Amino acid sequence: APRDPDELWPIVSSLYVAIANHFCRSRNQWSAKGKSIPGTIMRLDPSFHERFTEAFEAAFTRKEIAAVMRLAEEVLEPDGGLLFESYTRDAPAGWRMPDP
Repeated sequence: APRDPDELWPIVSSLYVAIANHFCRSRNQWSAKGKSIPGTIMRLDPSFHERFTEAFEAAFTRKEIAAVMRLAEEVLEPDGGLLFESYTRDAPAGWRMPDP
């Protein structure tokens, strides 16, 4: 939904780091931080780098977030996609604490 700039900027800033982190980690690479994000993504996938840069430029300069949402969906798709209210997933039995 349309957001007030006071809400939009922190959300888009958080997504910039979160999408970059998930993209890198899903390729068994160290996460990029701060100013190293664009270079790391470019090294891993120039095509994704172009889409990433264009999406965030549109979000930060024109308040257009559709491309950022598409990037998030693309990056999360191999891991099950976006999670919504009511989503549940049981932990594997080996991760559970024994019953008292």
